Amino acid sequence: MAKKRLFEYNHIKSSSLSEIQVYNAGYEKTTGKKAPRVLTDFGGYSMHYVFSGSGVVELDGKAYKVHKDEIFFLFPDVKTAYYPDKKTPWRYSWIDFFGTKAAETLAAVRVDLDHPILKINDSEIGKLFMKNVSECNKYVEVSDWISVSYFYKIMAQIAVQNGGETETKAAPSRTNLIEQALGVIENNYRDPEFNLKLLAYQIGVSSEYLSRLFAAHLGTTFTNYLRKKRIAKAVELFDKGNYTVKEVADMTGFSDPYYFSTVFKKLNLVSPRQHLKNIGKLQ
Repeated sequence: MAKKRLFEYNHIKSSSLSEIQVYNAGYEKTTGKKAPRVLTDFGGYSMHYVFSGSGVVELDGKAYKVHKDEIFFLFPDVKTAYYPDKKTPWRYSWIDFFGTKAAETLAAVRVDLDHPILKINDSEIGKLFMKNVSECNKYVEVSDWISVSYFYKIMAQIAVQNGGETETKAAPSRTNLIEQALGVIENNYRDPEFNLKLLAYQIGVSSEYLSRLFAAHLGTTFTNYLRKKRIAKAVELFDKGNYTVKEVADMTGFSDPYYFSTVFKKLNLVSPRQHLKNIGKLQ
């Protein structure tokens, strides 16, 4: 008999997609003893579909009880904690994402910080979460496309559940600037001296204005975005090559390998050395 999985975590392939970019997806069956997950500087968005059980989500000091067949959402730069009910711990699948259209897409299905919980009446939505996890794990090289396609399928099903109606909003007038900025980051993330001021200079705007654009259209800061980009590239290098931790740190813009290891563990829940062990490249 196949062993039932309790936890699965997939780091999605780094992508140049800008409207929506998924960077993590997974599944977990928790226990009542699981400690609260506390996030103080979460730089993206996340959505968790609860298959069974219940738990509590705290967003900016406000607590929400979440039950079976509900999705709870997390938001960038919001003090967050979530944990399972001790008697009926939850089982869920999640998708972490960001992008130029992230806030707009959630608003279209009537989700925001004041309305972070969705009751789901369509069981197919939960199946889409799990298909996303399994297919991204199976087809790693195209996991960025797979994950984004499932993200939009889920949003579409939610819209259908809402009667086919979405809240339409005008597209941001500065989306092209953000897309240009992301292209510059893609070409310069390896440089440890690369920063917001240099990026702003290259695209011809002030660093203060660019910082506001990141917050408005990506829901995160330049620093958080660059950090995630560098760590995503580091995962690719570890998975595809035979590099040391120091070599990968150097190749992804980290001049200090110890700081690189700290950031890597914070974003991926395991250290670089443990990641290498997990993929069979370190004994």
